[in-house]
Amino acid sequence: IVYGCGWNDYGQVCDPMSMGVLEPVEIPIGTGGRGDLPSKPCKMVQCGFGHSAALTANDELYVWGFGEEGQLGLGNETTTGRPT
Repeated sequence: IVYGCGWNDYGQVCDPMSMGVLEPVEIPIGTGGRGDLPSKPCKMVQCGFGHSAALTANDELYVWGFGEEGQLGLGNETTTGRPT
């Protein structure tokens, strides 16, 4: 399970209702953003200034946050608040 808190201007904490998250919240990895599904187990997490990446136990890579310079590696320049 991955938890996050702090600045959320680019969706880093995956909470569309809050700009700043003061207490840790679960980041829904591999759930399509649905909080009612269990997150996939992760073995590694890396964070940048406005974006994050998580590698699951099954070697699936999920990225989210600020992507306007292509740093999410999705082939576009899109910011997303949902692990993709």
